[in-house]
Amino acid sequence: MNDWIAAIRKKWSEKTGGDKKPLLIVFLGVVGMLCLLLSGRGGTTSVKSEAPDENEVQRTVTNQLESLLRTVEGVGKVKVCVTVDRLRTDVYAVNTEQTSEPDRTQKSDKYVFAETGSDKHGLVLYTVMPEIRGVAVSCEGGGSSVIRQEVTRLIGAALGLPANRIWVTKMQS
Repeated sequence: MNDWIAAIRKKWSEKTGGDKKPLLIVFLGVVGMLCLLLSGRGGTTSVKSEAPDENEVQRTVTNQLESLLRTVEGVGKVKVCVTVDRLRTDVYAVNTEQTSEPDRTQKSDKYVFAETGSDKHGLVLYTVMPEIRGVAVSCEGGGSSVIRQEVTRLIGAALGLPANRIWVTKMQS
């Protein structure tokens, strides 16, 4: 094997005039190709979306709001309900082909697929996350107009919601 490598080195040296940069580039290219070939042999690999679903968004926002509102003076015990609009939606890449004939034009859409090992799945361009529709708050201090206004402003600032999507009421004793 060493004789074979030495022979290749000698021929390469003759062709390149002793410059080792092209040899290094070729060697790195071969190593890269081998890495790509070997990476596909590990069986099926699935790519999972890291984006949270609407239930997870709802739970997270609810917990964060309850924690935040407990720090506000006069609120007391608090319970929050967050309403989430629409499901999480993945938008996939599409190739549109247009064919024109003398009497009509026809379009056809074909999804773009990505392959990971032996797994084939649609190529996700972006994910549209669930939108917060509204927030309802029940708290001990909700009988006070000052507390209701403070809570409404705080939630509006935290979530970017207008006041008409936030309702604050007094918690039952």
